[in-house]
Amino acid sequence: MSDTSDTDETDKPLYRALVVERDLAKARALLEAGHDPDDGESLYHAAEGRDLAALELLWAFGVDLNAAPALLRKLDWEDPAGLAWLLERGADPEKTFGLPDGDTALHHAIRRGRSAKVVTLLLDAGADLEAPRGDGLSPYRHALRAGRAELTELLARRGADLSVVTPADELLGAAARGDRRLAAELGRRHPQALGAAPAEAPAAACEAAWHGRLRALLVFLELGWPLEGRGQLGGTALHQASFRGHAEIVRLLAARGALLETRCTAHGATPLEWCGAGSLQREMGAFGGDPEGHPDVARALVEAGARLPDRIAASEPVLAVLQAAADAGP
Repeated sequence: MSDTSDTDETDKPLYRALVVERDLAKARALLEAGHDPDDGESLYHAAEGRDLAALELLWAFGVDLNAAPALLRKLDWEDPAGLAWLLERGADPEKTFGLPDGDTALHHAIRRGRSAKVVTLLLDAGADLEAPRGDGLSPYRHALRAGRAELTELLARRGADLSVVTPADELLGAAARGDRRLAAELGRRHPQALGAAPAEAPAAACEAAWHGRLRALLVFLELGWPLEGRGQLGGTALHQASFRGHAEIVRLLAARGALLETRCTAHGATPLEWCGAGSLQREMGAFGGDPEGHPDVARALVEAGARLPDRIAASEPVLAVLQAAADAGP
């Protein structure tokens, strides 16, 4: 079992110096020699984490903050200071960069579980309260379906249009919060919503799995809603939980027959490969104070029958689990 994280090559020297090697002096020398700060990679990856040094270096050499989805990447972290830095310098919260889900910055913040403080910064910078994402959901409806009561309250105070909310939105939101009683009551009160919600359940399940909401998934299962479907980057709920290191959810989904070898549409990666990628992201601080659950996820996937890849990019603890499984044999 080999780690590929140090073997990837790139034809972009600035990206390699700034992001892979984290050598600011070398990156500065390249910029001074005429390398383009808008190389299609460096800006996006400079937004990773909470250290602004790489962004500040690119900014000093005239990078276009809207040439790559750096703002969306910054929202993968809970980093109000870094977000404010980008917004103050002109990063556009409405630019979607042609991404498949059509997320604006507000939608992406909701999807990634960002705080009310982060959402407030986006609103203060002019983010459109009503701009729809690719499937037509407004930020308010997205937050409602995600079970984010603190965000729906904030968006309502800021003037979001509540008239567009459907009974299915309310039902999905109750389920996402793990509120079994309210979900059942809404289902009785609005039988048409109970019929409409399952079509949206797979995407909602992906979001719940990403955020580790086991109770939500149990409510979905009680209601008979399907969990196999695609979320962001074309990953299933099992992909999402694996990436975030939610071992209990991985075990639940595997026990309920989730497909272990399904490949996401964006990168063609399996849930086990998403686990490896997520373990590296966690080491970069992407998930805040989340516990290190990725080794347990890797173990759960292997025990459920996932195939060991020949090569995988993963943290050392995950690699150790996979190596032990390879050594143990079939």
